[in-house]
Amino acid sequence: MKALIDRASMVLAGNKGFFKHKVGASVVAARCGGAISVFNTLHNFLYSR
Repeated sequence: MKALIDRASMVLAGNKGFFKHKVGASVVAARCGGAISVFNTLHNFLYSR
């Protein structure tokens, strides 16, 4: 999933507004530690400008 986010970020760097007006949500299922960092990565990807 992280690789997909990184690749999409590279594509979005060249195409401003590519995901404009698209719906997105950060959802994380966790049992152990590390859930906060995963949620933070997803949240930053979705809500970065």
